[in-house]
Amino acid sequence: MNTLGTLVALNTLKSAFALWALVTLDTLKSAFALWALLALDSLETTFTLWALVTLNTLDALLAALTLWALRTVFAVSSS
Repeated sequence: MNTLGTLVALNTLKSAFALWALVTLDTLKSAFALWALLALDSLETTFTLWALVTLNTLDALLAALTLWALRTVFAVSSS
């Protein structure tokens, strides 16, 4: 009878530990997944913002260069 009680107690402890371990791992995986998603969103947002600023700067430079070229062409053709 003592052996049976010990086996039941050990199985209960193993089951409880296994359940705790699974819940803990799921919590850690969920927390890591959430952190990874937030980190990626931050990186994507930062990169998108950087790309937009860079493209707008390049567009502004291109527009200024085009305007300068047009003024130069019109000034030369007017002379």
